[in-house]
Amino acid sequence: MSVILRPKSSATTTILRSLALLAVLAVIALTPRPAAAARGCTATVGVGQVTLTWQDQGERYVVRRNGSWLATPGANVSSFVDTNPVAGATYVLRSWGADGTTSETCTTGPATQSPTDCTVTDVARGVQLKWADDGGVHIIRRNGSWLATPGPNVSSYVDTNPFNGASYLVRTRTADGAISDRACRRATTQPTPTGDRRFVVHVSIDGLRADQVRSGNMTTLAKLANNGASTLNARTDPALTQTLPNHTSQFTGRFVWGSRGHRIAVNEDPGITVHQAAGGYVSSVFDVVHDNGGRTVVYTGKSKFSLIENSWGPRAGAPDTTGVDNGRDKIDVFEKEPPDVSVGPFVRDLVAGRGPTFGFFHIRTPDEFGHVSGWNTPGYYDAVRRADANLEDLVDELDRVGILDQTTIIVTSDHGGPTGSASHRDASLAANFTIPFVVYGADVGTGVDLYAINRTRVDPGNRLVNKSGPQPVRGHDAGNLALDLLGLPPIPGSVVNADHSLRVR
Repeated sequence: MSVILRPKSSATTTILRSLALLAVLAVIALTPRPAAAARGCTATVGVGQVTLTWQDQGERYVVRRNGSWLATPGANVSSFVDTNPVAGATYVLRSWGADGTTSETCTTGPATQSPTDCTVTDVARGVQLKWADDGGVHIIRRNGSWLATPGPNVSSYVDTNPFNGASYLVRTRTADGAISDRACRRATTQPTPTGDRRFVVHVSIDGLRADQVRSGNMTTLAKLANNGASTLNARTDPALTQTLPNHTSQFTGRFVWGSRGHRIAVNEDPGITVHQAAGGYVSSVFDVVHDNGGRTVVYTGKSKFSLIENSWGPRAGAPDTTGVDNGRDKIDVFEKEPPDVSVGPFVRDLVAGRGPTFGFFHIRTPDEFGHVSGWNTPGYYDAVRRADANLEDLVDELDRVGILDQTTIIVTSDHGGPTGSASHRDASLAANFTIPFVVYGADVGTGVDLYAINRTRVDPGNRLVNKSGPQPVRGHDAGNLALDLLGLPPIPGSVVNADHSLRVR
């Protein structure tokens, strides 16, 4: 009997093929996959946010929070910031790559923010952030968003366009990839002075003619003169009636020329220090206050005053050999800002430190408009009134923060200017070398003429007086007078008022 082999039906063939495919899939399923590379996901708790970081394996990533999708950062990324975190949340990093789909729980790192590591202070340019630099790359975030990347090896940043009530943090990434966030807290702006702390504020009104004090254009300065000790017949340096030479004399108690002269005879920053010009270190009022544990603050409206910062800043200041070593930087705060916006920040910087405090506040406007429209012109008179308004604001602010009764104010100038002329270079003209010198404060007499109570000083009348022989009151007296009022010794190497002989009561 023969057996006839017939072809199988198409239905049977389909069933057999499906069974074979299932067998293959079962074998594949039982075959072990290569282990996925560890991503090392870490959740770092910051200020109002959580930062997830991981090692990128060239895959596509999804972030899940508390078991639900949160975000898809995408491919070839290594971090994600949850700017609206949930307290106690858990995060999972899911990725798709050549080795399949993997999920990895992000381990929670410690909260790294330190509320006291960064401070926020109002300055004339906006808002200044300061923090302790730890060598990492710094990023500034404002209200939860990126603001700026100052970079590495910096410890401050100024937001020149701040928002009212804005919050800031400094994010730092170190060389090993670690990320930390520091909340920036507003610094105390009006600390209450303690004990018998004293302040001296030296105000220089650049280009102010002495006759303007009683002209009706300067009601505030006239009030200080009426209630203090003053003369409207003080003198500049006998050789030069220009800004930089005379301000250098005010800070050092030295003439421009002579064996102890500071030798700054130019009116623009010469690109060298005062010490280089003089051929040896020249001490200043900043040295004495700083080295005795006090505070020094300089606000100036002219860029040429960089000479002062360059000479007594951290690179050129002398070592501190008096008591505790306070470092070489003799000027704690140096700002170049116009007077109209500087009063508040200046006073806040005054009260921010400890110990005796010397502040220099420069008002540039009379000189600025004198060069434009000429001295004793309507434009100049407007500038003088603006300068007096700046002075009034300064007195009011000192009173508002509660230190006016602990402050002595010295007001003087660096030169005057001839009527109608836009130049003050001629040192032989009385209009150029005659300046006011006004002192007001608790340790000062009332309505006192400085020549009447200082027999060693000679009222020069209209004369130009050389640096030898009996001397008039000069702008050069300011530095040592400030130190005397602060109870500190005179400026080493100084010539004018080096014996603290100028009396103010």
